Amino acid sequence: MPEKRRSLIDQLAAAKQRISDLEQAELARVSSHVEISVTDNGIGIRNDFLPYIFNRFSQADASPTRAYGGLGLGLAITKSIVELHGGSIAAGYQMHVAKPVEPVELLIVVASLAGHKEV
Repeated sequence: MPEKRRSLIDQLAAAKQRISDLEQAELARVSSHVEISVTDNGIGIRNDFLPYIFNRFSQADASPTRAYGGLGLGLAITKSIVELHGGSIAAGYQMHVAKPVEPVELLIVVASLAGHKEV
């Protein structure tokens, strides 16, 4: 797997692992693309935070006593890698990454079983 694609998957996995327990990960080829689906039982994403989730240094809980560490760079880096490869990423109840790959497209779906919860 080319290095940047591996980095993309590593970034998503690290972000999910830091704030939740991984429930399931699947890889499947569907028609002309590959789908990677990651499901967890994490804290979810507040609706009011969704517009900022891919901004650098963005944290849903920016307080100094927050439960989860990190700088808020993981999803910003992931988005940059996806876009460098001509793909796109969007977040909601599920997070979707569509990335063209020769000769298939890579689609990453990250779902939280917890849905939208207040953090």
